[in-house]
Amino acid sequence: MGYTHEKREISSLAMALLDDKSLVYVGKVGTGFDADIMNRLLSMFKRVEKPPVVNPDKAPDNIIWVKPEVVAEVEFLEVTREIELRAPSFRGIRLDKPLKECTIDQLV
Repeated sequence: MGYTHEKREISSLAMALLDDKSLVYVGKVGTGFDADIMNRLLSMFKRVEKPPVVNPDKAPDNIIWVKPEVVAEVEFLEVTREIELRAPSFRGIRLDKPLKECTIDQLV
C-alpha cells in the first residue's frame, strides 16, 4: 500500500492484494474520498523505506509506500490482463476485514 501526495493531501491510493504471502500492486485509486477520509488515512499510515509489494516497477515513481495495515474497499469496472483495477473508486476503510482476506483470487 501507498499513496501519492500533492498539496499536503492524498491524491491517490496505491492498492495491493495478497498473492500467496506476497503483496502485489494492482493499481491506484484517485476518487471517492474527501478531506476527512484523507486526513484519517494519513494519520493511520506508517511510512516504510522499501515497497511492500513484489512488483513496485508497475507503480508510479512518486508513490509513498506505507506499512500494509489499512484495508480499503474499492469499487471498479473491471480488471485488466495485467491484473490492474480499471476505473477504481474508493468506498471506505474496512476496520472489520483483516489483510489476510484481501487476496488477488477475488479479482481473477
